[in-house]
Amino acid sequence: MNNKFVTLLILTLITAHSAFAEPSFYTKSDFTGDAFFTPPAMQEKLDRENAAANDSSESSAGNKSTIPPLKKLRLTIQEKRQERHDRESQLAPTDPNASIYNSEKDTSEYASKELKENFDENLMPDGFEADEESINESKKAKHFWSKDNDKKAENPEDTENIVLDCDNMDYDTENYCLYATGNVSVEFVKQQTIVKAEKITYDRMNNTIKAEGDVKILKNGQTITGEYIFVDMNEESALIENPLTKTSTIEIRANKGYVYGDKIVQEQGSIIVDESYPINFASSRSGPQLSQMLRPKDQSLSEDMEKGLVKIKAKELRITQKGELETLAIRHANVKKGKWTILKIPAVKIYTNKNHDYAETNIWEAGSARGLGMYVGPGFVFELPKGSVLKAIPMLNYDSGFGIGAVGRFQSGTNFTQAGYGTTNSKILIKGRQKLDDNLYLQYAMNDYIDDWWFGKRRPKYGLSLVYNKAYASNGFLLKGKDSRYTHQFDFGYFHDIDRDRHFGELMGRQIGTTRTRYMAEASQNFYNYVNKEKQTALSFDIAAQLAASVYGTGDTQIVGRIGPRLHTQWKRWMQNIGYFQSVYDDHSPVPVYDAYRYGKANLYLQEYFRICKYLTLSWFGSMNLSNDSPNDKMFQENAFYLSVGPDDVKFNIGYDVVREGTFFTVEMMMDAKGTKIDYDKMVIKRDKKPKEEVKASNETAKPKSDFKNTEKAPVLQRAVVEDIKTVEDVL
Repeated sequence: MNNKFVTLLILTLITAHSAFAEPSFYTKSDFTGDAFFTPPAMQEKLDRENAAANDSSESSAGNKSTIPPLKKLRLTIQEKRQERHDRESQLAPTDPNASIYNSEKDTSEYASKELKENFDENLMPDGFEADEESINESKKAKHFWSKDNDKKAENPEDTENIVLDCDNMDYDTENYCLYATGNVSVEFVKQQTIVKAEKITYDRMNNTIKAEGDVKILKNGQTITGEYIFVDMNEESALIENPLTKTSTIEIRANKGYVYGDKIVQEQGSIIVDESYPINFASSRSGPQLSQMLRPKDQSLSEDMEKGLVKIKAKELRITQKGELETLAIRHANVKKGKWTILKIPAVKIYTNKNHDYAETNIWEAGSARGLGMYVGPGFVFELPKGSVLKAIPMLNYDSGFGIGAVGRFQSGTNFTQAGYGTTNSKILIKGRQKLDDNLYLQYAMNDYIDDWWFGKRRPKYGLSLVYNKAYASNGFLLKGKDSRYTHQFDFGYFHDIDRDRHFGELMGRQIGTTRTRYMAEASQNFYNYVNKEKQTALSFDIAAQLAASVYGTGDTQIVGRIGPRLHTQWKRWMQNIGYFQSVYDDHSPVPVYDAYRYGKANLYLQEYFRICKYLTLSWFGSMNLSNDSPNDKMFQENAFYLSVGPDDVKFNIGYDVVREGTFFTVEMMMDAKGTKIDYDKMVIKRDKKPKEEVKASNETAKPKSDFKNTEKAPVLQRAVVEDIKTVEDVL
């Protein structure tokens, strides 16, 4: 269990949690993709910074994303092919008809075959014939060139449970106690744990170990230090006085620590982040991207935490690992700044998988969505196999009247699926995405919005598509010191047009479904980029070109091409992204409500931010059709408002999309956790136990040998390595 996981999730929870949060691999805007709102030069810079921060945290944490199924299959095939190539390349090929003795090359597989065929097992190494007993022994043995298909696991009886290593050892034969001093270490082999101390006492009668003086416990690459440790091997438990766990960035202190077979309990302690630990987290790319905004450092939560102005106290932290699933339960947590209490959390539980690909909680959720209206309801999380979870939300909803319904959300390392139903509209809503490979995924929806890149989020009656998306970036490709970026996407799927959409007025669907094969691309070049962090000013200018070509199963086609400038600016508290596209298109889509081109021949988009104070930022997003040629005869094709609350480096955003009639709740963290301190009364870290059958088999095959009955069920000291041995009798 990684201690950084605790800190990150606590900080995330204390700031906020997004309702209907997108999965971690959702990387596009709710409107027209990252390219719509973020200039490529700025986005490329942010990507590099975030990648560097994430690589740093991953390398120290040792976490990797869950491997998608097709990538896992691809890597397995590559591994098998490499193994086959390695086996073949071990022996240089020769002509099977040539004599192996005249060959100038190394012995080949043909030579090995010839040796094996001509080998006489009745001959001994000295050339004489062997007797019958020697022949039988030879048949049992394996030749060095033959394959070993009878590999067996190591016998547990041959392994050692506990190994003691020291310079000096005194043994009290009357009390059956062993006293070790001088570079003392005890290795618990099965637990992969080493205990080091100035002095260690092993009580063979009671089967206990006591370590005193500069105690260190080494496990999983981490070191726990303490003044004293007492290990009861009968109960598989230990008591540690003043335990201290320290990693490269995090320090965990406590007054007392108790170690049991499957859990660790620490009392009256604290978690301290004493080194730089960047946290760049966004529950969704939908909504404001405040990480672009330059902010004064002295007004950040990171600065307050580093100075000790913000304190976090929890009555109990309970961390549990069950197979591939990890959970963090927090009870009675308070966040204080000075004498003021900023936030109180009575109780909450956070769920994630071992690679931390997602985060889910059991909190209440509220919001609105087209097809459900406004809703509110409690959350219940069910743990599923393979590190996945299912959250069920029975809800009360309102849309031209009150009704009831439910929302279910499934999350795993590679999948996000959400389904909902409300009696006010009597429609089933489904949306989801299955990641298949690094750049390949399957997305699906029913009466809900699906990602269509720079076409925006689109809503089919039902749809399914296989999407390949890949981006390339280079600095100095066309202009020295300037970023160039190229992204392309190929997708193939089936879509059924929705009956009608209120936003499109008189535009009606054709009540048909058809396949669509489409290629999309975007190329952008940065021409100027200026950033002054001290004065909070920035200016970036780019030109982007976009293309989309679609062929439908009905024989119809859709072609869109557009080009235009994009500008990113910031002056103190005011930041904006402005872009203009001049387009040419030939649109004959047979499913017009779903994917007709809406932005027209002349399209202007705006994204405006205004930072009122460190705790409040307002933003507005809009996209306007200036050529008056949209399918719905409206100028505004995108229109959304957002309110961002919280300190500059931790924001949770509440917004409303006028076009899609949806409410958004998102969280964005752009902080360094250095200086963060979380105090707790009690922390429990628990790992799941092995299955009973596995434990029983282990006990039957690895019972330690001992003269004492009370050690039959517990591991005992089996080997000691010493330089000088003295007994009490020798001393007397």
